[in-house]
Amino acid sequence: MRNLMLHVRKFSSFLYFLTFNVLIYSYSYLEIMKNKYVVTNDISDSIRKEQYDFLLNIENYKLSIEYMITILIIFSLVVVLIYYRNNFGGFLGLQYAFVILFIIINFIVSSYSRASIGNLTQVIILPHMVTIIAILLRFILRMLGKIKGSAHKKFQGV
Repeated sequence: MRNLMLHVRKFSSFLYFLTFNVLIYSYSYLEIMKNKYVVTNDISDSIRKEQYDFLLNIENYKLSIEYMITILIIFSLVVVLIYYRNNFGGFLGLQYAFVILFIIINFIVSSYSRASIGNLTQVIILPHMVTIIAILLRFILRMLGKIKGSAHKKFQGV
């Protein structure tokens, strides 16, 4: 049974990181595609309706991906904090390793395309703000638990 749970945990971690990477690189692809479309169609001050519709569709897809990434991170943080508290640090380490790799790859991609590095990496801002909030909440809860535990010990000792 324990061996099965280990395999389930490894598979779910693999599935999470695979999904996370597919989503963030899909976002990057859409950003590069949008930028390439703007450059090849020489869109400047005036824009035709079909060009506007195309760019609006890309932006809507990107926004949907941002929401999916945020929901994925929130769900994963909740699962890790509830079921795998001891693995929280490992989860964060892998998460930020993937983010650093993503930023490095986007720096390389932005140097070969005309896509802005800010636009390529903005997808990770909101989800990681949520992660930072989760870290702070976990820290606060731990500190409150220690304070409560020490107050309880003092009360029992009197």
